[in-house]
Amino acid sequence: MKTFLNFKFQISNLLKSRANGFTLIEIMVAAVIIGIMSGAGVAAYRRLNDRAVVEGAAKKVEQALRETQKRAASGVKPTGCNGTLLAYTITMGGVLGPRRYMIQADCSTTDPSPQTFDLPGETRFPSDKSVRFPVLGRGATAQTIWVQNDSGQVTYEIRVNSAGAISGLGLVAMAPTPTPTLPPLPTNLVPNPGFETGSPASWSTNSSGTSCSYANPNFQWTSSDRHEGSYSVRIYMSLGTGCTAEYRTSTTAALVTAGTSYSLSGWIKTQSVTNSAYLRIGFYNASGSLITSFDSTSQAGTTDWSQVSRTVTAPTGAVRARFHVRLVGRGTAFFDDLRFVEI
Repeated sequence: MKTFLNFKFQISNLLKSRANGFTLIEIMVAAVIIGIMSGAGVAAYRRLNDRAVVEGAAKKVEQALRETQKRAASGVKPTGCNGTLLAYTITMGGVLGPRRYMIQADCSTTDPSPQTFDLPGETRFPSDKSVRFPVLGRGATAQTIWVQNDSGQVTYEIRVNSAGAISGLGLVAMAPTPTPTLPPLPTNLVPNPGFETGSPASWSTNSSGTSCSYANPNFQWTSSDRHEGSYSVRIYMSLGTGCTAEYRTSTTAALVTAGTSYSLSGWIKTQSVTNSAYLRIGFYNASGSLITSFDSTSQAGTTDWSQVSRTVTAPTGAVRARFHVRLVGRGTAFFDDLRFVEI
């Protein structure tokens, strides 16, 4: 009987303590539980929000792919497309930046200005991609495209096959993209190739031909018009069809290896050129004698900055090379950004 009364007394005291509130320990435990539950809820919300943002960005990219394909299939040239319309290309990431993509018409002579778009905030392309749609629905570049959130935890995949079918595959698990090891860029053997130093350094002027005495070639190192950088060179002749005016390097400007293939390229802009403007590479032997020369493709008339090029093989006995930028006949020619590399 006594034991029972003691137990009844303890129960009574416990009920009284509950009537007065919770203990500090109980409150702390409850607060911890609420915090854990709240944190889990916030994390779940963030995951859902990230998924929605990435899916929305990917849908915009998918729409841009279909719009690019539609333009190519129509075969209609956009304003500013000179020559034949060849294709439309959409480029994503890379040199544009991880949040940007661009639609560009590919024309045989001059391309129009591209259209550039940005992904929504906190989404990106984890790797650069490009898809080319030839005109009149002739397939596409097969490609797999990913759109991610900045943390890389949510990824949406889009695929384009060679027939041009575009499929949004949805959210996927994606391993981190390894950083590629890029091969070193080939060395440009042209001295002062963009004419950025001196006036310009490593280059001198020359003219030859029966009409040069009255053609009066004018040479100028100029910042008024250039392809890239701050300077280019300009050659102008008001008269004469039998005069060739040029900037040229020394005959020892570059070391070359006989039998090796090289790529020569550069940018030219012309104004009312009656004959031609072009690049020349001359190969010399160990005695300093010219073996042979090769000319690039040329420009004439009035053209905007256009790249000209020529692939050559150094002839037997060649040890050195000399570079020329040339104007033949009346008109104005600008030259910039030459490149001569081993291939």
